[in-house]
Amino acid sequence: MGKYFIGTSGWQYWHWKKVFYPENLSSKDFFDYYIKYFDTTEINASFYRDIRETTFLKWYQNSPKNFIYSVKLNRVVTHFKRLKVDRKTLDNYINKISLLKEKLGVILIQLPPGLKFDVVLLEDFIGMLDKNFRYAIEVRNQSFICNSFFEIL
Repeated sequence: MGKYFIGTSGWQYWHWKKVFYPENLSSKDFFDYYIKYFDTTEINASFYRDIRETTFLKWYQNSPKNFIYSVKLNRVVTHFKRLKVDRKTLDNYINKISLLKEKLGVILIQLPPGLKFDVVLLEDFIGMLDKNFRYAIEVRNQSFICNSFFEIL
């Protein structure tokens, strides 16, 4: 049977105080508290900004041995460039994410709602992805619900 991981999309939520975090817990201690109860999390901040290598290394070092991260790919790739990105730009993000090593579960590729299915665009983009990692693609446009999309995957 497969292993299940339970977690949330991030941990840095001040409004969780009194609900999950103790009222007197400093926000710098949120992660240490979080990992007592959860064994995975989604890094959502990576969607909004270019995370430094030192931050990925810190997340790796400060998490338990069997902790798993899923990391959302930066919106420059998915929303601004709309997958029409050069390999150097894509590799810049993937190389930093890879610093999570065996603690990296999947790289989440969240597509914008306005991006319609394009077989050539998707094949070109998927062709650039490093096959050493696992990916999850979140489509948000109905045009992706077609046989051609599933055949590409």
